[in-house]
Amino acid sequence: MISNDECEVFGRIQKITDDGIPGECFTFSITGVKNKRVILLPNDSVTFSVAIG
Repeated sequence: MISNDECEVFGRIQKITDDGIPGECFTFSITGVKNKRVILLPNDSVTFSVAIG
């Protein structure tokens, strides 16, 4: 079992235009996942909702 006290998960978010055209990519990282009920493992999919405004 991996100690998730020091876990840092990296990924990418890609912007999609209103027309559905892929745009710029942004790198993100998640730290402090020890408070989550499920440990993220490499290649696990996650979904984000991002609001701008």
